[in-house]
Amino acid sequence: MDGIYRSTIKLVPRAEMVDVLTVKKKEPSKIKADSWVRIKRGVYSGDLGYVVELIADEDIARVKVLPRIDVGEVCPPAFLNP
Repeated sequence: MDGIYRSTIKLVPRAEMVDVLTVKKKEPSKIKADSWVRIKRGVYSGDLGYVVELIADEDIARVKVLPRIDVGEVCPPAFLNP
């Protein structure tokens, strides 16, 4: 590696080892009913959704997902490129 010389490499003392590996966990954002969300995983990843209701006991949200519109199906390519 450029800029790293064997003489400058030092081991981290065991007392400081835990501090090196400590990762601060981000608190999850609070989802509220009647708010817009972005789906992160699954078939609908990247899609926009509307939270209809929250079921607190089961950590479940009922979300209406907006359908994707394929512009190629709606408009012919000749219409988009004049």
